[in-house]
Amino acid sequence: MMRSARTQCFYAFPLLMCLLTVNAQTDRPTIDILVPLPIKGSHPIGESLRMSILVAQDIINEQQLLLPGYTVKSEFFDDQCSGNYAVRKVLETMAGQDKFVGVGGMGCNDVCAQVSVVASSMRVPSLAYDCNADYLTDAVQYQNFYRLGTVTSYAKVILAQLAKQFAWTEVKLVYHESFLSQGDAQYTSFFDQHGIQFSVTPFSGDFADAVSIFEYMNSNKYRVVYFIGDEQTFRKLVCAAITTNTKKGITWISEGVHSEAWWTVNDADLRSEHPECTANTIAEHMQGAINIKGMGAPVPYDEKAMNTELTCFKGYTPKTFSDLVQKHMQEGYPLGEAGTEVERPFTSVLNYGADGTCALVLAVRHMLFTKGKTIDDVRRLDESNYEEIQKYIKDSLSFDGSSGPVSFTGNDNPGTLGVYQLMGQEDVLVGTVGWNDAKNLDVDQNLMDIYNGGVRNESWTEADEDPPPPAAYFPWDAVKVLSRVIPIGCPCFLAYLNSIPGFENFVARSVGKQTV
Repeated sequence: MMRSARTQCFYAFPLLMCLLTVNAQTDRPTIDILVPLPIKGSHPIGESLRMSILVAQDIINEQQLLLPGYTVKSEFFDDQCSGNYAVRKVLETMAGQDKFVGVGGMGCNDVCAQVSVVASSMRVPSLAYDCNADYLTDAVQYQNFYRLGTVTSYAKVILAQLAKQFAWTEVKLVYHESFLSQGDAQYTSFFDQHGIQFSVTPFSGDFADAVSIFEYMNSNKYRVVYFIGDEQTFRKLVCAAITTNTKKGITWISEGVHSEAWWTVNDADLRSEHPECTANTIAEHMQGAINIKGMGAPVPYDEKAMNTELTCFKGYTPKTFSDLVQKHMQEGYPLGEAGTEVERPFTSVLNYGADGTCALVLAVRHMLFTKGKTIDDVRRLDESNYEEIQKYIKDSLSFDGSSGPVSFTGNDNPGTLGVYQLMGQEDVLVGTVGWNDAKNLDVDQNLMDIYNGGVRNESWTEADEDPPPPAAYFPWDAVKVLSRVIPIGCPCFLAYLNSIPGFENFVARSVGKQTV
């Protein structure tokens, strides 16, 4: 049946509007952000950050409230979690073109450290969407650098408090070099100061080294491991505990973000060499494990914070925005696009992608609409304009983000530190430490807000006692034999002697008597 012209127009109108919208976005000048992210490798938080960034810039571009007439566009590349590689790639990408208004992304400490220096020398604003190392707080060495990842320096305080509370005899600090590139001095000096017995082992990831760690721990009956590194290395360390027949109930404490329920993943390469290290076995050995990390979101029990409208995403709250990103994680981007799902989401960092995009967009908005600069001025910042945008980010930028309130104190964004404990197959939030409290490193003052009963020690166990030493040797078997032989043998032997001729006279002479 032929449709009427009015009906055909009715169906064609939405398609026409869609095409006009697409063309309008295509024709707009772009706000280009260069975004290095760790996509592959052992710490692939980049996939989660990228999904958050894509959702965020779509909302900004569609709503046209922050940068009317412009289209935000992020250009991604895999920085391989390598500072040297990331710097080389940034220089290659930016050579001969000046379209980028800033460098965002960055989720590995070494990348943040090196790229921030290069970006500052090029007068390009840089904002890390994660990176939580203490040393990056140094605003003298890392000038004009800002980051969203929550600094975990207070984790040392929590460890010290737990060590005193549960009377741990020694803590074994194991760290992957790439996660603690500035060395272990900050930990060792702190533990020394507070009288905590500890030993330190840098761990390259070699399985033989992991075995040596647990042979040492088992021989000395130490039961507490503090780990800093990626989940692949962590899994290998737990596997070493299994293969050395370490008693279940080790107290595992880790610092930093890992993917959701990473302990439930079967590592095919690891299992090919150590088939006993199944996901179930690893989960059994990790019961009661504590993870200390930046939450990357408001405390879920704070209804007011979870329902605050976001500055850059009108109509969204931290909860509804996070739900939208999680939906894309599961169903792909755009929704339903096969092969774009995120298999291993890092929930603790995904909001930083959106808030990092928002921060850079607000900085550009300030330059364009408050200071009246042109887009070319922003793309090619002279010294004066560079100082202006840095001043705005450092002193004036403040907004409600999906990770919580965002503003910068020095290089850092105030954030909440979360303490989680593995119970069954769930990481349960048992405590939080706010930004202001986390600056206090007084071990004797417990500033952690408690949730769900706090840290529990039911699954932690002590090392088995040594078997008692053997009793002093006494030849009881000989006594048993003699006790049987003497009563029978002695009379028989005497009877035999008496039967010998002259024996009686021999005896008499021996006692001084003479027989008649």
